[in-house]
Amino acid sequence: MTPPLGQEFKPHESPQLDDPFPFYARLRREAPVTFAPAFGLYLVSKYQDVLTCLKDPKRFSSSQVLVSPIKFAPEVEKLLTEAGFTQQYPLVGQDPPAHSRTRGFANKAFSPARVTALAPRIQQIAEECIKNLESQAPRADIVATLTYPLPLQVTCEMLGIAKEDWQKVGQWCEAPLFLFHPGNTPEQQMQLAQGVAQYWRYLKALVEERRANPRQDDILTALIEARIDGEKPLDTVEMVNLLATLVFGAQRPTTHLIGSMILYLLRQPESWKQLVANPALIPRPSKRRCATTRRPRR
Repeated sequence: MTPPLGQEFKPHESPQLDDPFPFYARLRREAPVTFAPAFGLYLVSKYQDVLTCLKDPKRFSSSQVLVSPIKFAPEVEKLLTEAGFTQQYPLVGQDPPAHSRTRGFANKAFSPARVTALAPRIQQIAEECIKNLESQAPRADIVATLTYPLPLQVTCEMLGIAKEDWQKVGQWCEAPLFLFHPGNTPEQQMQLAQGVAQYWRYLKALVEERRANPRQDDILTALIEARIDGEKPLDTVEMVNLLATLVFGAQRPTTHLIGSMILYLLRQPESWKQLVANPALIPRPSKRRCATTRRPRR
């Protein structure tokens, strides 16, 4: 009997790590819905099936989407629990009405005016990264010099994280992802758990400091002070989990997105030339399409 295709799902290993799309094509052809035992989840690969799941949170909840099936060693569990770590990721791992509540507070903090005001500083950081890239000519590491530091610096500044902590926050924010890798040894689990524990303690201290000393025009302060009629404000645990979600979401996907865009343009020199000759071809996001717009989640 042929084993389920889900057993071959290994996104953290080559060749899927390097190019996952051939495996995705196999899923659509051979097993549009299949169980991946290493991750304790089902893989759904066809568009209409995915859409059905996303539109039906009662049958297909997001609450367990980021909960690891891995059983940690008792000492690892103890370390994580004492640090306040929970496998709760606001927005990503929530269903309505909890998702709607958290999104409402996030919308308050990430107002269109506040996001627009960040644009000049984001451009300045981008220009600094590009200068560093140019200084390495004729060969440079685009990820290390541009696509990684740009979103990291923007996110840390946006949340008021001290500059001397940017690098360790960038390292810490990915620790939970690697902690849940099914191939980790107990020693690797403990090493990664120590990073997660340090990160959660750091974020808790950051939230508590900002509660005691609010800042003007600071998104973290705005999140703490956000109020919605009839809703309980975000507590410290919720704030820590939300910050971890925001930092990771702004950092890793954006790094990959910018890198993929640059790679595409390098492989399509005509498109590159057109953009250089006419930057107006790059669409500008409207206020109606900005990240703070209240759109239905499902």
